[in-house]
Amino acid sequence: TSNDNQAIIQQRLHVAATCAERLRQAIYTKTRFTTSIGVSTSPMLSKIASSLQKPNGLSVLYPWRAATFLIQNMPLRSIPQLGSKTLKSLISCLEGYNRSRKVEKNSFWTCRDLLQVPRHEVLTCLQTMNMTEPASEALCNDLMNKCRGVDDTRIIDDGGGLSKTVSVENSFRRNTVRTRETVIQALQDLCWRLPRLLDDRRNNSHSPDQAYPTTIRVTAGVVDGRLVSTKRRPFVTKSKQGSFAPVGKALMGTIDEIKRSDIVQNAVRPLINTLLLNGSEINVVRLNIAVTGFQDLTVPAESPSSTAASPWAAFAMKCGPTEQGRSDCKRSKSQASISNDTKRKKVSPTLFAKTFGATSKQKGRAFVQPSIEIDPAVLAELPADIQAEVLRTCNNSNDVSTEKHTIDHFFSKK
Repeated sequence: TSNDNQAIIQQRLHVAATCAERLRQAIYTKTRFTTSIGVSTSPMLSKIASSLQKPNGLSVLYPWRAATFLIQNMPLRSIPQLGSKTLKSLISCLEGYNRSRKVEKNSFWTCRDLLQVPRHEVLTCLQTMNMTEPASEALCNDLMNKCRGVDDTRIIDDGGGLSKTVSVENSFRRNTVRTRETVIQALQDLCWRLPRLLDDRRNNSHSPDQAYPTTIRVTAGVVDGRLVSTKRRPFVTKSKQGSFAPVGKALMGTIDEIKRSDIVQNAVRPLINTLLLNGSEINVVRLNIAVTGFQDLTVPAESPSSTAASPWAAFAMKCGPTEQGRSDCKRSKSQASISNDTKRKKVSPTLFAKTFGATSKQKGRAFVQPSIEIDPAVLAELPADIQAEVLRTCNNSNDVSTEKHTIDHFFSKK
């Protein structure tokens, strides 16, 4: 039944939230960086959930509640694969079928607005982008589904694989990088740093001989004088890329750091000359050098051993919805290192929401408390400090704060 399916999804999302909280704690312990994590049933919903509790929060978004929030509040530009060009092609049909709704300067079109438009009209608008008919059909179906909170994007686990792009970047105060000499000087630091990052990547490659890039790109953020008087952030981004195939291989075969820096500089200078030093005024606030097209990504890696399965996967399977999983969870309760008094206490939905940084249970909030209780076995898997907080809150459940921003407030900031 529908209720049974919701209970299964809730249980799985709670297991995922447990893993996510451990990951958050591990990142902070190792790097002292805070992270925000979203847990849901699709990449798009997880992305939305991750933005609800920034900074340093963990939010769970149930799919049966998410659709309402998406339709009522979410800007169309927040839909993956819906950029400014696609939105511009949809403006005519959005205005035609939402005559009672006037989009002000600081407002935005929402998913609800697009769902007011018949599918054939959306398809007609998308075909003005010079797309093939199958591509237009696929994009139309994808956009309409995502506006309803349905995202069928496949998640491909690369096992924490190699990065596809390696980049270095520096930012500068306005009016400090305004001459050819200062631009070249700013690039020198980036050219020193990039080879070291490439070495780190090669050390983790399954095919070190092929761990060299074939494309290099330079990106610059510059001040546009025409926007200074009209915008608070009068910046534009310029980018130029070129081939790096033979140079990249030579770079990875060189040990001398000075020569490696010179190799990168020689590849970057023609790009930066075309990009900035063509007679126009220079006022750089950001420089980025990125390399991509790594050849080791085209070489298949060895299949991981079945004995090296992820401990998170094992834990999720152990506490899954099957009879065997529930049986294993029951056995794990007897092995948990918590007191008998603790085992007899069930963690209420409110406690779970507070512990994982979720929003309160007022109507219209992104995180809706589950209707089922948390198994003590799941509690036992939490880090000691989080577990202690849960138990401490259990004795003071009346003190749970409900002062949280609504999802309307979140989207109004966009």
